[in-house]
Amino acid sequence: MDSMNYYVYEWYLNDGRVFYVGKGCGNRYRHILDELKNQNKHGYYYKKLQDDFGINYRIVRESLSEVEALKYESELIKTRREEGNFLIQFIIEPTEDDYKKLIFNNELGIKYTKRDFIPCVRIDDFHKFYYGIKDFSINFDEVTFDRLKHVYTDFKRSFISDLTLIEKEKSEIEEYIIQKKFSKTKNVKSGDSVIIYTDLDYIDYLKYKDNNISILHSFDVIDFIKKNPIQSNQNKVCCNFINDSINYEKLQACKPAWFPNLNKEYSENSNNDNFHIYKKGMDIEKENPFLAIWFYEASLLTEKPWYYYPCYRLVVLYTKFKLKKELYRILKLSVNKVERDNSYFNSKLLKMENI
Repeated sequence: MDSMNYYVYEWYLNDGRVFYVGKGCGNRYRHILDELKNQNKHGYYYKKLQDDFGINYRIVRESLSEVEALKYESELIKTRREEGNFLIQFIIEPTEDDYKKLIFNNELGIKYTKRDFIPCVRIDDFHKFYYGIKDFSINFDEVTFDRLKHVYTDFKRSFISDLTLIEKEKSEIEEYIIQKKFSKTKNVKSGDSVIIYTDLDYIDYLKYKDNNISILHSFDVIDFIKKNPIQSNQNKVCCNFINDSINYEKLQACKPAWFPNLNKEYSENSNNDNFHIYKKGMDIEKENPFLAIWFYEASLLTEKPWYYYPCYRLVVLYTKFKLKKELYRILKLSVNKVERDNSYFNSKLLKMENI
């Protein structure tokens, strides 16, 4: 026989509005209190309602079988909803898969692909019902130089971050930040900014605002960059770089007699392939880094150099020994000659040109 210790309960605000209807036995009704303390599931909503309105519960029917409780719970839920109450247990948080289906399976996907939409902070039903907040009523922060000076460099990731146009925007913004010599933050903290590339959930918006974090949208950042372009460095005189004189003397003292006119030992039967010269530099770098520099430099003089590898080692060594003139020269060469991704060299070059 089915036990008769089930009951139907509801939680309500001090103003009378009901926000939860459930059934259970024992202390089941207390799960609301546990969730608001641990912020599990809908605990965030329960906590806000408790803080802003005050909450309480009541047992509506008791001494029921489980079947009776289930039936009465269903009837009471229908009644409360018809009365205009918003029941939190029916809030379904969207998953990443839900977003992907939304983006790629209908016309909204075309808008995202073309970046043809008005970015907004998405207001969930909870905040619409209990706080009267409407869609498009919350704006992103205005982009300023001050807000770009401390940007969380990982940026706010998007579930559609693989779209080419978004990646292009990220690269443009990152390059601008590097050129302006703005500081980077590895962990977002109070006073920083985050950049959003699609829409933003209102709960995330509140979390940022509670921590004094500015929220910028990439649309606005790109427009700001266009209105405030980086001044060209084409006419910048870079002869003001000062080398470490001691290390420069050591480098010159190690200059081989065959450089820059490579002798037969390093040029014959090489088929214009410089790898054996680069390899020689790697073999002696630990023992004599200054001599290794000349081997790396020599490997760049052949017709078909493996530019990335010797350039990378030269950047490391010139940086280590504070040979700034040589570092600048090799960075310029690397940006122009390296066929693979040269973002490593380009970012360092931009920093030097903005000193």
